[in-house]
Amino acid sequence: MVVPPVYSNRGEQSNQADMVRAVRKPERPQAVALTLVVGAALLLFFQAMARWESLHNQTFDLAFYARMAWGPVHGTFWDPIVGAHMLGLHLSLVLFPLSLVTLVPGVIVPLLLGLQAIATAAAAIPLGQIAARRFGPWGAVLGAAAWLLYPNIMHVATYEWHPGTIAVLPLAYALDALDRRAPRAFIVSVLLALACREDLGLVTGLLGLVAFRAGPELHRAGRVVALVSFAYVALFLFVLLPFYGPAEGSAQLHFGKWGPSLPAALVGMVTHPVELLEHLAAPERLAYLPRLFAPVAFLAFLAPRWLIPILPIVGINLVSEWPTTTDLDSHYQTVLLPFLIVAALDGGSRLIPRTPGAFIAVILTGTLLASHALAGGSPVAMDYDAAMFEDDARSLAARRVLAVLPDEAAVQLPYSLMPHVAERLYFGPPPPPDRNYDWVVLDAWHRVDFAQSEDLLRTDEEPTVRDWLARDDYGLVLVAEPFFVLRRGADPRALPVERYRVPTAEGPPQHLSACLDLVGRELDEGALVLTLRAKAPCGADLALRLGRGYRPRRVDLLFDGVLSPAHLRVGEVYRSTHALDDDERAAFEEGLLRVGLLRSSGARPSHGDPVAVDCR
Repeated sequence: MVVPPVYSNRGEQSNQADMVRAVRKPERPQAVALTLVVGAALLLFFQAMARWESLHNQTFDLAFYARMAWGPVHGTFWDPIVGAHMLGLHLSLVLFPLSLVTLVPGVIVPLLLGLQAIATAAAAIPLGQIAARRFGPWGAVLGAAAWLLYPNIMHVATYEWHPGTIAVLPLAYALDALDRRAPRAFIVSVLLALACREDLGLVTGLLGLVAFRAGPELHRAGRVVALVSFAYVALFLFVLLPFYGPAEGSAQLHFGKWGPSLPAALVGMVTHPVELLEHLAAPERLAYLPRLFAPVAFLAFLAPRWLIPILPIVGINLVSEWPTTTDLDSHYQTVLLPFLIVAALDGGSRLIPRTPGAFIAVILTGTLLASHALAGGSPVAMDYDAAMFEDDARSLAARRVLAVLPDEAAVQLPYSLMPHVAERLYFGPPPPPDRNYDWVVLDAWHRVDFAQSEDLLRTDEEPTVRDWLARDDYGLVLVAEPFFVLRRGADPRALPVERYRVPTAEGPPQHLSACLDLVGRELDEGALVLTLRAKAPCGADLALRLGRGYRPRRVDLLFDGVLSPAHLRVGEVYRSTHALDDDERAAFEEGLLRVGLLRSSGARPSHGDPVAVDCR
C-alpha cells in the first residue's frame, strides 16, 4: 500500500485510521456472517426448547434418539419404541459419545437440541466460504444467508431431532473441502457425516465420485470416500438390517406398496411401471422439484454436478408413499440442502461474466427472503405458529400426567410426552398394541374434534379409549383432559364412580334400555343433568342421543366419557351432565327435548328399546 505524505498530526491519525479500515475491511463480511450464525443458533435452540418444554412435539423422533443415546451407558442396545436392536435401526454412531452425558438425568434432550441448533446454524460457515470464493468477501454473508433463509431449516431444527440434521455440518465442510481441493479435510468430513447416519453413504458415495472427477489431487480421496461409503451402506443393508432389524421398519412404511422388503420394492417398481408413473404423477410429487428449487431461483440447475450426490434422496422422496417426504418443511429435505445451496451459488457465479455479481446476489437473496416470508417457519414468517412454542391447556394437562408417572415405570403414552420419559428402560407409544406395561396414558383429542357427533363413536381412536376404560385389570388414576392415565391393578371403579355416582334416585323410572332407566332430569346452570339407574349390565359402547325430534342428531358420551357403562352396577344411580345451547335449553323448557341411548353402530341397544324419550 502506498501511503500519502503526512503533513500534520491530524493527518497522521486520519491516515492510520484509513490503513486500519483497509486491513479490517475483508474481515467485516466474516463478522457479519458469524453474527448471523450465532443469532440463528440461539434462535433455533430457544425455539426447540420452547416446543419441548410446552410438550408440542408431535412425532417420536426426539424420544427415539434420546433413548438411543441413553441406552448404551445403561447397558442396553434394545430400543423399546420400535422393538429392535439399535444396530438394526440406524447407525448413528454420533450418539455413542453422548451416552456418557445421560449419567446426569435430564440433560440429554437439551443437549441434543443444542447440538442440532449449533450444527444447523454453523453449516452456514463453510457454505459462506464457498460463496466468498465466487462473489468476493461479502459472498460469505450471501452464502450464510442463503442457507439460513431456506424455508426448511427453521422448521426442522425446532421440531424434533434427527442425526441427518446434525450431518449438514460435516456435509457442508465436505463440500467446502471439495471446492478448495483439500483431500484430507474431505475424507474427515465425510467420515463425520457417515457417523450420523448410515444411509448418508448413498450421498457421500456419489460425492466421492464427483471428487474423483474433480481433479488429480482428489482422485485418491474420491476413490476412498466412494468405496467406504458404499461399503458402509452395504454393511447395514445386507448384514445388520436382516439380522437386527425390526419385523416392520421404516422401509415398509415408505415402500410397502411396492413390496415387503427393499429388494422386493425395487422389483415391484420395475415390474409395475404404470403404477409407478401414476404414483409420480400425483400433484404433490409433480410440484416437488419446483418447490425445492424455487427458493434459490432455479440457479442450482446451472451447476448440476453439485446435485449428483442428492439424486438418491430425491428419488427416495419421490417413490416413497410416506405423506411428508415431499413436504418442503420436512427433515427429508434437510440433508440435501447443502448441495442445493452450493449448486445455486456456483450456478449464479457462472453468470457473472455477463451479469453483475451484485445483481445475482440480489435475485438469490430476494427469492429466499420471499420464500422465507411465506414458509420459513421463523417468527417473521407467515406460517409461524406461535402456539406450538407456548403453554396451553394441553401442556398443563400433560404436566399433570408426567407428575404422576413413577420415574422407572414402564409406560405407554402419546408421542408428545415421550421425550420427557425417554431416560428409562421401557416406554413406548400408546396402544394398540397392548405392551403389558404397568402404566398407560391415552390421548382422547378426538373427542374434542368430533364432539356431539355420532361419528365420534366410530373414529379410529374412540374404540381404543373405550375398551381401555372398560378394562378390569387397569384402573383410571388421573383424568387431565384430553389425557387419561391408567395403572395396572388400580380399582377401575374407584375414581370414575366416585365422580358420577349419587346416593338415590329422584323420580319414577323411564325406560331407556334394558340396562338403564332415566329417573331424573333437571337444568343446572344451563346444563342438562340426567339421573340414571342401572338395572342390568351395560355395554361399554353405550352413548346418549340428545335434541329435538324423533331421532335426535346430537350424540354425547355418557358421564363425560370418563366412567365406562361397563363399570355400572345394578341398583346404583349416576348423574351425567350435558351442556346445552340456547335452542336445546328452550326445547327442554318447552318439553320438546328428547334423549335416548345408542350403540357404536348407531342402533338402539336392543330391538325393543325406544330411539328416544321425552325429557320432561
